Amino acid sequence: MSIYISMITILGIAALVVSLWDKFAEPAFRPVRASVFVSMGLSAVVPAVHLFFVDGLHFMFNTASVHWLLLMAFFYLAGAAIYATRFPERLFPGKCDYVFQSHQLFHTFVVIAAYIHFHAISEMAMNRLEMGSCTEQLIERYGSDTSTIVDYYLRPY
Repeated sequence: MSIYISMITILGIAALVVSLWDKFAEPAFRPVRASVFVSMGLSAVVPAVHLFFVDGLHFMFNTASVHWLLLMAFFYLAGAAIYATRFPERLFPGKCDYVFQSHQLFHTFVVIAAYIHFHAISEMAMNRLEMGSCTEQLIERYGSDTSTIVDYYLRPY
């Protein structure tokens, strides 16, 4: 888990840098900014794959709210794509100067994704409260709180 926390921390710092450093506000760096935010959004893929191998697909969808996280990822990625491609003002120059700019649409998609993220985390917290603590689950499943699924399947008989 420390690796995942370190990864999101580094990506968060990169997001702060590209957001606050004037050099990255230039149009030439628009793809760089979009890439940082897409990387931040896709950083959830590695822990999700880990979760799949540890607990399986059934757990991911029924307990870990992955369906909500996939919907959240769609909105984040769609917002980043709109921002990076400057859609729709690229197709309709001068028509989207006050409303429906890519930047406005990007922020709308981010707010929707953040709400979905909040809902997913709330659902995961409720599932965790109903199921008990991680330690209780490990003891129930493997007979020890220090075991992992790998230890369980590789134990001598």
